[in-house]
Amino acid sequence: MVMMIDIPNGMEKIQENELCQIESGQRYSKRLNEEQVTNLLRATCQRPHQREQDIKNIVKQHRFNSYKAVKEFGINVREDLALVDARVLTPPTLKYHGTGGESKLDPRMGQWNMISKEK
Repeated sequence: MVMMIDIPNGMEKIQENELCQIESGQRYSKRLNEEQVTNLLRATCQRPHQREQDIKNIVKQHRFNSYKAVKEFGINVREDLALVDARVLTPPTLKYHGTGGESKLDPRMGQWNMISKEK
């Protein structure tokens, strides 16, 4: 099987799939198989504390402040996460047509139930 590849200068090239590799960070728009989905979820579904620790480990391991480009642009990468002032907003009241059992509903924990909201 062969693949058509776009080259930055506007030309196209035909290349065998076995010799092609998707670069890290590139978008892949094809449907993933079950194993790929499982691996993706395993890599991305983390508890907040675990994600925080992973980010800190990556920053510490890579020592970004020693990179030439980081120094040239005067950027400083801290090992600690940024603290921001925030607040939790109350969710808006959902309003349905007036023919069901309830016409208004306040979501709880980001969820709501459509039962008794039908016509």
